Amino acid sequence: MGYDVFITRNLEWYHAARCPIGLAEWRAVAADLPWYPPACVELPDGTALWYRAGAVSAKHPSDAAIAAMLALATALDAWVVGEELEVYTPDGPVEVPLPPAHRLAPVHASDWPGVALRRPGFALSERTPARLPSGVRWIACPPVVLWSASVPLHRDASDGSVELRTDDAAALREAAALAADLGATLTADGG
Repeated sequence: MGYDVFITRNLEWYHAARCPIGLAEWRAVAADLPWYPPACVELPDGTALWYRAGAVSAKHPSDAAIAAMLALATALDAWVVGEELEVYTPDGPVEVPLPPAHRLAPVHASDWPGVALRRPGFALSERTPARLPSGVRWIACPPVVLWSASVPLHRDASDGSVELRTDDAAALREAAALAADLGATLTADGG
């Protein structure tokens, strides 16, 4: 067992697919490294970097591997994030605060995203605002519902909830109204 560290465009590495690094982008940035099928590269110190679901991961990387990951992440405008959500920098790991999370639950797959898209201000998009090291930038993503063209609402198929991260009062009022339309409840998420 080891500790995983990720190159990701989402500060929550387990949601990397929401703001994915494309495989073609990864291949271009890591083109000078030895490649192994299906999507693994090897760093000079022997650390394997695996591409999966929009992120790149390493198991228990050395300091040299983390330094290499930081260089690759810089080229991708991405973060290097540990399992406990610490963000690695050249000076070591730091904590980066996240906006508060809120969940609408339960949300049935048959109701999502149709109910949201019938409400004013909601739209389906294949681009999402991503908080990146260089600042907020719009990037390609799987289809996502946006409120007011800027607040993404992500459905989590594993638990039937919809998550949004915001402290914007107007967005939370709209989310509460949407929850009522869905027969769901809007709650603050502890994580």
